[in-house]
Amino acid sequence: MPKDRFTGPLDAPRSIPDAMKWKNTSGESIPAYGVVKLDSYDDAGDFFNAVKPDGEGDLHFVNGPVAVAVNAYGGSQLWNHSRIGKTSSTTFGEVVGPVDSSWEMQPTGIGWNVFSNPAGGVAALVKAGGGTVNFIHGIVNADLTRGYYTIEIADWSGSTPVTDEVPDICLQATGSLSTSGDDNCADITLPAFESQLTGTGVYVLAYDPESVLVPLEIGSDCVLGNMGDENALGSASESSAVYEPVYQILRGYQTHVVASDKEYECCETTGLWTLITKRQFIFAAKECGPAQCANC
Repeated sequence: MPKDRFTGPLDAPRSIPDAMKWKNTSGESIPAYGVVKLDSYDDAGDFFNAVKPDGEGDLHFVNGPVAVAVNAYGGSQLWNHSRIGKTSSTTFGEVVGPVDSSWEMQPTGIGWNVFSNPAGGVAALVKAGGGTVNFIHGIVNADLTRGYYTIEIADWSGSTPVTDEVPDICLQATGSLSTSGDDNCADITLPAFESQLTGTGVYVLAYDPESVLVPLEIGSDCVLGNMGDENALGSASESSAVYEPVYQILRGYQTHVVASDKEYECCETTGLWTLITKRQFIFAAKECGPAQCANC
């Protein structure tokens, strides 16, 4: 069983460029390779305060191979490459992350990947995206208005299309001319979005300023960034508010519509105005209902 570290400050991490010193202020002994959350910085002591993860924020690191007693000092290294940490995962490559009230990276969390075959409750862990912002896949579940959405965290499960598997959608409206002309003047029917992802059953709040007016398609894929942003829940004051994490939507699929530019010509033989050509345009837009402006 790992022995708790001594209660004096550690000097060694100060000489290691990719490591930082922290004090265990969690009220519990931090286990070997346990996941910690750094929630504040002590300027006078030049160390961080480490607590047990609560499932929020992004400043999570892993303890070393020795347990750290309450109010003792420990250290963690940055995520510039994989680090050994506690995890309940048993699968190489699985997405894991910090969760509420646990010292382990678990499959119900996000932001990290298992980078070795887990053994004895530990594995090499690597931060997804390789930087301070975690990029993950998501599926749009609900439009909450003002650019806010409920997003289901998802795993990639795409398939590359084969040649001519999906014909050009414009061919619906540019067929050969018949005597009636109907076959090449049909309206384009937009296909349903084909997701390339598989949902995980984990849902998060996300924001996309680009889709405030033209919303994202429900059921479509998107890319999320975890920047550590939070919104206060309800109408609680800032000093006592409960916060929830907010992911930023970096790329998504907005609702698309079809519009037509029609050219008519008066036929000499019939004297009737006849539709000669119809050019159709596909673009991201929100279609509003007609407004009654006047009566004839």
